[in-house]
Amino acid sequence: MKATFKEILETVLMALAIFLLLQTSIMGFVVDGSSMEPNLHTGQRLLVNKAVYFRTEVAFLQKLVPWIKSEGQVGYFFHPPERGEVVLFYFPRDNRQIYIKRVIALPGEAVEIRDGQVFVNGRLIKEPVTIPQARAPFGPITVPANQYFVLGDNRNGSSDSRSGWTVPYNNIIGKAWLTYGRPWEWGVAPNFDLPLAQASPK
Repeated sequence: MKATFKEILETVLMALAIFLLLQTSIMGFVVDGSSMEPNLHTGQRLLVNKAVYFRTEVAFLQKLVPWIKSEGQVGYFFHPPERGEVVLFYFPRDNRQIYIKRVIALPGEAVEIRDGQVFVNGRLIKEPVTIPQARAPFGPITVPANQYFVLGDNRNGSSDSRSGWTVPYNNIIGKAWLTYGRPWEWGVAPNFDLPLAQASPK
């Protein structure tokens, strides 16, 4: 009887540990609005990876994992937010609202939109055709330290960093990971590689 009780207790504790791990590392989210069309649409369900951007002091992290990427005294368990990734975050002007956008420029980078195209540090971002060009010019501005410049994929129907705000690291909840719902909606979230072209003269 004691052995059976011990096994049950171990199973319950293991299940609880797995549940808590999932709660802290993954969350569900339903897209609301058209700002990420045509790549994400209203009602689409996402799993968001909350653990991918976890960071802590380098001295502590080096004791745990050998592959850390660090920025000064800060180290990331996996990696910091990268250009092209779709992120979920608390809106900087109202933390009660959660937004979803794509990372375009990183801390310290200069970003500008001209002739419908996006430039970072004077270099054109090579974007896929599923991201339509913006009609209005913008910038240039320099992204503040520890913050990120984000845009919606629906460039002409999105409220984003062109409105005068950027996203502090601490506001970022996680990275869009998987889409799910109806059978044809299952797949990998549309995180794109957005390389920079050679510098282009104005």
